[in-house]
Amino acid sequence: MAGQPVFAIAVDPTTPATLYCGTNQTVQKSVDGAGSWSPVSTGLPGFTAVNALAVDPTTPATVYAGVAGNRVYKTTTGGTSWAITGVGPTTATSIVIDPVAPAVYAAGGSVYASTTGGTTWTLAATGLTGTPNVLVLDPSTPTTLYAGTTTGSSRPRPRARVGRARAPASRRGTCARSRSIRWRPRRSSRRRAPAGVYKTTTSGGA
Repeated sequence: MAGQPVFAIAVDPTTPATLYCGTNQTVQKSVDGAGSWSPVSTGLPGFTAVNALAVDPTTPATVYAGVAGNRVYKTTTGGTSWAITGVGPTTATSIVIDPVAPAVYAAGGSVYASTTGGTTWTLAATGLTGTPNVLVLDPSTPTTLYAGTTTGSSRPRPRARVGRARAPASRRGTCARSRSIRWRPRRSSRRRAPAGVYKTTTSGGA
């Protein structure tokens, strides 16, 4: 694997020495804490970047992979073989799994949710503007999700600071929260913002 760009890493929560790595060509797997790696790509498109990986915390042999230019792929055999999931996110850049409910969330152009193990996907982006690139799930309250976007509108542009240095304009954003079933900014504005963090406490309205 030496020399291959890496876009995603996922760790088996029950066996931490087992890792999956998404590169610019395939998925690699290690069972000795990254001491050695082997490709596990049967069923995946050849020589295609893998942008996102997520291990199911309740069934660690189940892993989801976001493949560039394709839908989400899934393995239930620890990477021995992969199969494409249902129509939903394309080029997923982030995948998270609810450890309590049988739900998978993927960011790929929008936010999608699946409660069928990827067989079907539904939009879970009510009130969310912009293009989400990263998702984070609150492990103590899995219905709470955060989505980081790269483009958006109708959000305020705050005076962000890090220490004493003013954050560059390209990195200014805002946080948003959901009070019902919507991803929603805290306050409205006609000013456009290039990026932001959104929050939902109801699984994105899915």
